[in-house]
Amino acid sequence: MDHLPDPAVMKTFLSKMSDKEAKDNELFSTRVDLEEAAKCTCTCCPPRDQLEQFDFCCQSLFLFPLKKKGQLLRDGLKEKLKAHQSPCITQNPLFTDFLLTDIMQATCVVCLKKNLRTSMRRFASNIAKREQWVNALCSTPEEKKALYERVNARNPPMLCEEHFKDSDFSCPSPDSRFLNASAIPFNTTPTVTTVTSPTTVSLSTVMSPSMVPFTPPSTPHFSFPPIGSTPHRRPRSTTRSAMTEDVDDDPTWTPPAPTTDNEPDCEYLLVSKESLMGLLRHCTVCKKGKNNLSFRMEGLGFTCTRECNLCGMRSPWENSKPLYTANRSSRERLPKINVDIVAGTVLTAMGGTKLRQIMMMSGIHSLSTTTFHRIKRLYVAPAIEKEFVTISSAQYMAPVRGWLKTIIRRCYHAVLSSNGNGDMASEKFRAILLCMQNQHDFSQDASFKHIKGCEHGPPSVNYIFIPRDGKIVNRLVQKVFTERNIEDIKRVSHRLNTSPCESINALACRYAPKDSYFSRSGHEMRTQETMVHWNHLKHTAADGTRPVVGRKSYVNPTHKNVVWRNVRKAATHTWRDNVKQLAYEVRKNMTETPYATEKKERHAIAERKREIDRLTRPLVPSNADPNLEEEYSSEDEEEVDGRVDCPLDPLDKHLSYVDDFNLEQTDIEDEDEDEEEE
Repeated sequence: MDHLPDPAVMKTFLSKMSDKEAKDNELFSTRVDLEEAAKCTCTCCPPRDQLEQFDFCCQSLFLFPLKKKGQLLRDGLKEKLKAHQSPCITQNPLFTDFLLTDIMQATCVVCLKKNLRTSMRRFASNIAKREQWVNALCSTPEEKKALYERVNARNPPMLCEEHFKDSDFSCPSPDSRFLNASAIPFNTTPTVTTVTSPTTVSLSTVMSPSMVPFTPPSTPHFSFPPIGSTPHRRPRSTTRSAMTEDVDDDPTWTPPAPTTDNEPDCEYLLVSKESLMGLLRHCTVCKKGKNNLSFRMEGLGFTCTRECNLCGMRSPWENSKPLYTANRSSRERLPKINVDIVAGTVLTAMGGTKLRQIMMMSGIHSLSTTTFHRIKRLYVAPAIEKEFVTISSAQYMAPVRGWLKTIIRRCYHAVLSSNGNGDMASEKFRAILLCMQNQHDFSQDASFKHIKGCEHGPPSVNYIFIPRDGKIVNRLVQKVFTERNIEDIKRVSHRLNTSPCESINALACRYAPKDSYFSRSGHEMRTQETMVHWNHLKHTAADGTRPVVGRKSYVNPTHKNVVWRNVRKAATHTWRDNVKQLAYEVRKNMTETPYATEKKERHAIAERKREIDRLTRPLVPSNADPNLEEEYSSEDEEEVDGRVDCPLDPLDKHLSYVDDFNLEQTDIEDEDEDEEEE
């Protein structure tokens, strides 16, 4: 927590600063008599009784010992006197016409009158505050337009102090006068302060005696107004110094388009926290203030709200654009980077656990487990399902879908029932395609030497077969019943040490490892990923996108020899980009955010519970129900032993009657039992 400094310590500190500033501003040596230095020797100064205490003659700089500042002032004055051949600097037209008028004075942008700069204030540079000041000073649109033009033309634009009230200023010390941040100017006619003496200027009206103890009257002194609470704009730098005046005055001139060299070919960049904080701290409006930062984390995305402590400018900054629904709202906060990271993790079979471990070890903020699975369930899983449906939506291949399990089972049966006979396994594999075309007898085919027909019974009448030599058969020959597969199945071990589906099983184990447990929906999503990936590899190999670029050898444990296989070009995996775009479309097609939908569902469930409670609430109140407001007369009340019975409702009366009847029956039965015993 910040504490105010001790007043005594601050007083001592200010005193030391004032003494140091006064010592730095001294012109003459300490052994020089100031009254002797003030005497005029150039015969141009007015009498001594008309001068202030610290007004000196310019010739005294050449007659008395000086300190460092006095020496600098003497050297500059000597060059000016020599250039204009005048005994006193006050007779120099440059000094009297420019230094004493233009530099020491400024023009007010409202009343257009000149005044000393020390008695003027800079016009507000903050956009919001500038508009507020213009509205207070002008009443018509024409006046506002003219004032804006004058403000933009001056650098810096100045405003008379007479446009402010005395209560708009604060004076923490006798030598300082600050303008409050909440001050609002008003339109009035300020008084213009002019310089009365053309030869001698008393700087005591401009600077405090304690700050400038010794200043010669003929020496120009540049003083700056005290820094107030009103923000000041940094002087504009010349951006087109090489341009001519004709180009500057051309209204059709536009600056050239900005260029970027060696732009990174990626969508996101990793930036260290220290570098980013240093960049966000600087105010881009006033250039002098520092921004107060407020962060809001949304997984891997975050939003930073910046507020300058000098000009008060507020501006947001975000590292990723949000993804909006169909009904766009400012409350939607789903950064695009979150969907990209989750989609990349799921589609590359990395897993959320490995992602968090990598980011934690790298010092990067990661997604929580809940957020990761939520984005995967709402956006990535539906996108994968859409891509899977797209690649399997060929209408002419619809009859094959009923044969998929049959093909896989008969592939295994061909290997197992052959008992190591590769030629028989190959013939049974080729027989699958003929069986799908309703050809079950192969006795007339000379290529079948080990089998002469199908081993199953006669098919049913309504069984669906594939047309012979049609488009479907040609597609199956290109993808499944290829010459390579017909030859490779001969070398498959009948003990199932290898299988014809080993490669696709290995790919499936990448997306759904056997050492992890997945729910049914999660396993279905990973199976769809496997099939989409497998289909992409086969499709790119068939259309020539992934040609064979070499061969690689490996040892075949079944045949105990070295086998060579083809090596193709690396896959581009464009299907992953398609899935990511589909995830964006899932978000875009939503009418509202999932959070709003779940909130409405919770409210609906709560409303149903209240309705059920209302319907199942007993209609008959109890005797102690305080909501009963029935009136009873005192005549109906009977006092028995000092006790007043409570009035009964019809149901209680009926229950009381039943109780009394049961008691009477019990008494009668007891009497009968007693009589029998006697």
